[in-house]
Order: sequence, then C-alpha cells, then structure tokens
Amino acid sequence: MNWMRSVLAGGVLFAATGGVVFAEPLADVKKGIEDGRAAYVAGDYEKARDLFLSASQIEQKNAELLLMLGKAQYQLGELDAAAATFERVQRLAPGEAYSKRILEAIRGQALSADVRLSIIASMIADGLFDAAYQESQKLLTTRTLTDPLRARGMALSAEALIGLNRAAEALPMVREAAARFPGAVEQGRLDLLLARALVRLDPARAADGVAMLSRLAADADRARAAEARYELVGYRLGQSLTAQEVDALGEWIAAHPAHARVREARLRFIDASINLSSRHPRVDPAAGLFPEDKAAIAMAGEAFKQQVSSAESRDLANKLVGYIVRRYEAEPSLTAEALGLVLAHPLPRDSRLLVMRHQLGAKQKAVLAAVKAQAAAGDAALTDDLPPAVKELLDQFARMGQEFPEAGAGDRDLDLVAGLLAIPDPRIGRDPATAFPPRVWAVRIAVPVALKGGEEGAKAIKAIHGAIEGPPPLRRSLAVALYAPLAEGIEVRRPEWVEAQWKFAEYLHQAAADRFNDHIRQGRPQANARLGEEQKRLVATLAGIASRHASLQPRVLATLDSHLSMWLAAGHDSVFDEAYAAIMPALAGPTRLTARVVAVRAEVNRVFARHERQVMAGLALPPALDPALQKAMQSLYEMQRGMELTDPQLPLVRGVWSAVVDHHKKLEMYETAEAAVKVTGEPRIALADQYAQFQLAVMKDEAARRELAPILRDAKASEKLRLLPSVTAAIDAYQRYIADHPSAPHVGAAAESALALARVYEAHDVDDMAAGIYGRFAQFAAGQALLREAPPGVVSMADRAAFASAGALESHARRALHKALSARKPGEPPPQVLSDEYKAALAAYAAFVKDRPLTPLLHAAVQRYAAAAIEYAKADAWDVADAVWAELQGTGLPVRRPERIELARGLCQLGKAMPAHARDVLATLTLGPPLAMPVIRGLDEVDALGAGGSERPTTRPSGLAAGEGWFEPGDKRADLKILDGRGGAGGGGAKPAPDGRRLDNARRQEDYEKELDGKTLASIRRHEAERAQQVAMLRDN
Repeated sequence: MNWMRSVLAGGVLFAATGGVVFAEPLADVKKGIEDGRAAYVAGDYEKARDLFLSASQIEQKNAELLLMLGKAQYQLGELDAAAATFERVQRLAPGEAYSKRILEAIRGQALSADVRLSIIASMIADGLFDAAYQESQKLLTTRTLTDPLRARGMALSAEALIGLNRAAEALPMVREAAARFPGAVEQGRLDLLLARALVRLDPARAADGVAMLSRLAADADRARAAEARYELVGYRLGQSLTAQEVDALGEWIAAHPAHARVREARLRFIDASINLSSRHPRVDPAAGLFPEDKAAIAMAGEAFKQQVSSAESRDLANKLVGYIVRRYEAEPSLTAEALGLVLAHPLPRDSRLLVMRHQLGAKQKAVLAAVKAQAAAGDAALTDDLPPAVKELLDQFARMGQEFPEAGAGDRDLDLVAGLLAIPDPRIGRDPATAFPPRVWAVRIAVPVALKGGEEGAKAIKAIHGAIEGPPPLRRSLAVALYAPLAEGIEVRRPEWVEAQWKFAEYLHQAAADRFNDHIRQGRPQANARLGEEQKRLVATLAGIASRHASLQPRVLATLDSHLSMWLAAGHDSVFDEAYAAIMPALAGPTRLTARVVAVRAEVNRVFARHERQVMAGLALPPALDPALQKAMQSLYEMQRGMELTDPQLPLVRGVWSAVVDHHKKLEMYETAEAAVKVTGEPRIALADQYAQFQLAVMKDEAARRELAPILRDAKASEKLRLLPSVTAAIDAYQRYIADHPSAPHVGAAAESALALARVYEAHDVDDMAAGIYGRFAQFAAGQALLREAPPGVVSMADRAAFASAGALESHARRALHKALSARKPGEPPPQVLSDEYKAALAAYAAFVKDRPLTPLLHAAVQRYAAAAIEYAKADAWDVADAVWAELQGTGLPVRRPERIELARGLCQLGKAMPAHARDVLATLTLGPPLAMPVIRGLDEVDALGAGGSERPTTRPSGLAAGEGWFEPGDKRADLKILDGRGGAGGGGAKPAPDGRRLDNARRQEDYEKELDGKTLASIRRHEAERAQQVAMLRDN
C-alpha cells in the first residue's frame, strides 16, 4: 500500500464546503442531456442522437452538448451530419482537440492513409472503439492501400475489436496481418494484440495469453512491457478481486503516470476499489472512511486532472457521489467527509455543484440528528440562539449561493427549516415554560428567505406560520418578536403583505391578551388601563392595512372591536378611546362612520353599565337624560345627515339610537326614553325626524297597552273595557305621523298598529268600541291618498278599516242575537223582525258597497247578507231571513246569478214547512262566493305597508268567516284566491294577480259555481227522496 500512501500524501485535502441535497428541478433540456448521455453509454446511439438533437435546438451554443451529438452521429455513420456538428463545436470552442481530431477523421478521404491511421489510433486511445473499427474497415476497403498500411489498419481494427470485447474476431485478424504482411507491423505489437485477445477467450487460450504477456512484460520496449504488465494486472484483477491485485494496479498507475492507457487504468482502479470496499459488512463511524474509498477518491482526483472532456468528469463525479451517498447513508458525517475529499479535486462546475449539494445535505442530516438526540435527552444547552453547527451550515449555504447563484439559496434554507420543524418536541403535553428551540431557529432561518420574495419567499412565510402556531403555539411575546422582522420588512407590493399584516395583528392581539391576563394574575389590574405596547403596534398594523386597502377597512374595524372587548368588559374605557382615536385617521367613508358609531356605542354601554350598577345597589336613577347619552343621541342624529333610507349604515346608527331608548324603557323610565327620542340638532334632518315621530307614536301605543294590560287580565274585561284616552292618543299619534309623512316608509306600520288597537277591543268582544275605532280610522284613511288608493284588485287600507268597522257591528249583532235566542222561553216564537244591531250592521255593509262599488271586498260584503239570513234561518225566523234576501235583492247590486237569490227566498218559504231540508239546501247554496262580481278572495294576503311595517295580521278581520275572503292556515280553498303577492308601501293590501292568472281563476270560479249548483240540486233530490220514502212508509203503515 506504499503507492496509496504516496498518493494520499500527494495533496488530498479535506474540504468542508458545499450544498444541501435537494431534488433539483430538472428542465426538459437538462433531462434530455442526461438521458442522452445514458443512452450513449448503453450503446443506443440512435436514441442518444435524438435526445441530443432535441436539446441542441434550445441550447444552440452549448459546445459540450454539440460534441456529444457529433459523437452519436458519428457512431451511427452519419458522417455529413457529424461533420457539420463538429464544425459548430469548433466555432464555439476553437481548438477543442477531440472534435478537431474526429472532424479530421470524417474528412479522412481527403487525407493520406497514414494520417487516417493516426486518427484511428487516436480514436482507440480515446475509447471510441466502435468508431475506430468502422473507420478502419473503410480504410481497408481502399484498393490502393500499401501492404504496410494495410497491415497497420488490420492491427488497429483488431485492437478496436478487443476494446469492443470481440476478441474472437480480433484473433484471426491479428494472425492474418502477421502472416500476410510479415514485418509490416512490429512483431512485438502483434504479439501484444494476440495476447490481449487470448486472455479474453476460454481458459486454455487465456493461459497462452498470460504466458505471452509475461514474456512481453520483460520486453526491451518499455512502453510495450508496461502495457503487457497492465494487461496482466487487469487479467488477475478480473480473476480475483483482492487488495493485493488492487494494490498492484495502483502501483502500475504510479509507475506509469504518462502511459496511453493510464486513464483507463485509473477508472478501473476506482471501480475495483469501490467493489472491494463494498465487501466490508458495515460502516463504523469510529473507524472513519474505508481505506479503499479514500484510495478511490484520491485516484479520481488524478483522473479529474487528465479527463479529456467535462462530460467524462461529470460521469465520474456522478458515479462517486452515488456510491458515497449509498455506502455511508447511515452515517451522514462520513458522507460529508468523503464528499469533501472529492471536492478537493478540480471538478467541472456542474459536477462541483452536485457534490457540494450532497455534501451539505449530509452535513445537514448530521446536524439534525445531533439536535434531535440533544432534544430527546433534554439537553439544557439547547437555547433560542442558533447553535454553532447550524450557523456554520448556514454560512456554507451562503458560500455555495455566492459560488452558484443559480442553485436556489432559499431552497437550501427552507430544507433546513423543514428538518428542524420535523424534530419532535419531547415536552409536548407537559406545558413547557419555554419554546422548543428548533422551532425558534426555524423561524429565524426562514424570515430572511421570506423577505427575498418569490416562490421561495411564499413557502418560507407558510413555514413561519406553521412554526409559530404549532401545535403547541409559541409563547405569543416570542411569536411577536420572531415575526416582527417579517411583518415590518416585507415589501408592500408583494401579495403576501396583507396576509403577513393580519398574522402579525393576530400575534399582537394574543400577546396583548396574555399580558392582560398576567396583570390580573399578578394582582395589578390597573396596569391594563392604558394602551400597551403590543396594542399600539396592533393599532398601527391595522391602520397600515386600512390605509392601503379600503376594501379591508370593515374587517380592520371588526378586528379592533373584537380585540378591545376584553378591556371594555373590564371597564378600561380609556384603552378603547385611545385605540379608536389612533385608528380613525386611517379610515374613510362608510367605515369611518361605522367607527364613529362604534365609539358612540362604547360610550353608551358605559352609561348602561353604570346604570346597572346603580340599580343593583338599590339606587334610584335621576329622571333626566344622562349628559353622556344626550351627547350620544345628538351625535347619532348628526350622523344621519345626508343619508338616504337605503344607506347601509342607517340601521347601524338607528340600532344604537334604539338601544338608548329601549334601555330606558326596560328601566320603566318612559319619560326619559321620550326625552331621548326628542333629541335633535340644527339644521333639522327630515329622515331622523320622521323616524323619531314614528317612535314617539309607538311609545304612546305602548303606554296605552300598559294601561290596558291590567283591565284585560280581569275576568270581566269585556264589561270593564272602555275607550281609554291613551288609546285615542296613540291612534291620533299614528294618524299625525301618516298625515305629516304620507310617503314615509313606516306609514303602513303606523296604519296597521292603529288597527291593531281596535283588534284588542274586538278580541275581548267589545265590538261597538272596536267598530268606532275602525270607523274613525276609515274616515281618516279616506282622506289620505296613500291609504285610500290601491291598484285594481288590491284592498286599500281605507277599505280594510271600513269593512272591519262593519264586521265589528255584525259581530256585535250576532252576539246579541245569540243572547236573545238563548233567553227565549220554550214555545216562544222565533224573532219576527231584524234586530236593530243587525240593521246597523247590514246598513254599514250597504254603505260600504255603495261607496266602494269596485272594491275587491265587494263579494265579502254581499256574503255578509247571506250570513245574516242564515243566522235567522237557524232560529227558524224564516220571514226575517226572507226579508234580508229581499233587502239584498233591492240593493240593485250587479248580482251575477240573480236566480240564486230567488231560490234562496223560495227556500225561506219552504223552511216554514221543511226547516231542516231548507237550511241544508240554503247552507249549500251560500257556501261559496258566486253571488256577486267581482269575485275577489285573498284578504289574508293584506300585509304590512312598506319598510318598517309589522307582519301581516294573523287574526281574521271582523265580519269575515273562514272561506269568505279569509282562509285559515291549511284551508285548501285558499288555492282559489285570485290576488297574489304582498302589500307595498302605499297599497295597503295585496298586489293583483297577473292577467293570465286572473283568467285562470275566473275559470276556476265558474267550475266552482257549477260544482255548487250540482251540490244544491243533489241536496234537493236527497231531501225529495227522503220525503218520498217517508210518505211510502206512512202508506204501508
């Protein structure tokens, strides 16, 4: 091993620089070159040519790529194409020796045979055995070739065949040259060729070859003797791979450094040493690198110095890297050491980058393994500061980035970050007081990469978020400290800027909350009464977002509001005031108004909280409106200046305004609530004044209901209930609002609320008072165009009120009739005349019909006559019932089927003799709505009138029975209604159906009438059959 020690001593240096192992993204061109080189080595020249040709169309000035393309073309015999390619190589790299020689070989027909033989010899020396054989065969076909030249050509052809492992073909060619042209080629050379061929054949002939080589090794010709010894060493090495044989090859190389075949010998030595090293069972980190591997690397260093092309150097470097990485995979420190030895030698640029990456990858793996072991052992030496090994690794990353800018410096750092984050924290579940140092290091390493931007920067930001947020998350004060350089240093123009600011705001919020809780635990709650440093930075961060992105201002405000809730709940109002004062300059437009509302809301809430404390303490609140609330209501009033009803900020303003009013209502401070509603400003704001006037009317309504409440709870409420002044005042307030603001959005709600008060009396059977309220409101509504008018087919509010008034009178009459009938003694005749109450009710319906001949409620009014007649028919008061039908007949209404009235009157006469039969047929006859036109159903769809109105009434209006313009929920007859839609702001009722639907419903109406006619006739026939049966039974008896 003396030769090995001398080689190692000759300058094999350890280099500890390089790069991390990354899966480098290969472009199509680079992959094509690598695949082409692999195909060429495998002998697939056609595939290699195609791949190189495709890559050269993009990399048109890559001399090395063109050189490989030319080689493939030449091996395929495409001489013209190869010549053109090698000419391009010469233009890009003038004087490049290999392409120059091959180009001369291609042009060999213009050269002398002697020169062509020299070129063939050079090709063999360069290992281009196939090309050399092809060229020699072409030369041998030349008829004018002299015997000496032909003999030399045959010898070169045989040597090329030996290089191609076709020794059986080479053997006869050597013998032929010796026999045909004795003396033309030196006998010693022919003997050497013959021996080389023999040792590659069967054992018997190989023995002859060995004997010849042994003899030639003692030849006086030193070059021939050296080659013979090389062949002997190679043969023995092939027979038995031992350290002695490998040493012998090394000694031969050391003894013949300038021999023509020394490059081949070095490559063979490297392969043999690697194979010999592979026999060791395992890697021992204490023992270090295997000597055979050191020897192989040292020999590779000598090979790198003498390689003909960078492609060969690259192939050798790839082979070494692949072997070292596999061999020492379990010991990354040894991998790094071995690759450092490789880096100590001159390498092509891309090979050096490859080795450097793998070396730093191994170093990184070793560093991560050491950190993982320290973490698992709970080593106290791990702190938040980067350890020296990590710093050194980062420095080496930086040096590689300087040497190879194209290597993607950020990827190396991010790979280290990923490795650090993958180290498990053994303290998880134990609530450690400090952060896990590798996670802290990961953030510090990733921040500079994030600030550089690009795809790597985006990946780094994502990694930082993951490192900070865990699980478990880092301590928030530490998170702020680690994240601040990124949030404050990232360029505003980058798309990640906004995300970084939101994250920073989140971390600042959490850090401030932690500090808040710390102060509470320490018994220092007053320390939270001022805006803390984290909060100041939070407000500044949010202000930065708001000033640059107007669309994000609502989110900014919501974030700040959410953050301050903890301080507000603790009563630290000054913190809220400071924060909003700081954020306000960054806001604009609607968001600025929202911020003002929020600030007012906070002040209002403070007063509410003070009131609550006073009430809980049993203290009386002063009756006057609190000055702070007075100021708040003035601010809210002013905020409405310039607003429209559709302004999206209006509900927000009115929400706080209503909260102040409702607060005093809950405290039963009604006068104070009224004072709050009356707060205004100058000049006056119509939109605000309208709303305030409506709310004042609502408050009078609420006052009336409070006064009614104890009466309504009484069991004799119907007897004690009177028309209270407060009820009249509430209705007057609603009517004033409607009269003052006929187009205001709450007109419908005001009208509905006024009628709702009447329904209170009606619900408690005080129908006369209800009728009076309905009637007075109907008179008022008749004077208001908005309540009086409605589109065709739609019930106006005035019609509703008038009809309800008549309905209340009818209810009163029906109740009085039932009371009189209940008091009738046995044998006392039924009523002979229509009661005064019913007269009043029917008169009201008659007036309603007369005054409103086109109202959609016309049919319902006519039906009430039938209802009155049936009530008397039920009491066997047939003459009175007939009088009602007669009165209806005399109204002159455009009755659609006048014969029905005649039939009804006839049934009244029949009822005197056959009461049950008459009532049954009469009920069937008047079941539906076919008595008058227009036929309109759908009063159940009369709804709230406009914005701010209440839901549609759910109580059936007076005077309407189920199915008579009002259908109870689930009544299938509601399908027959003609009106459709919901009431508008001024309509006071339902919208008319489209014309097509009206026609469809008219046809349904006709079908329904036919059905009723059929039922009526069926009822008559049934009773006739029953009477005939009874007569027959009497006869039988």
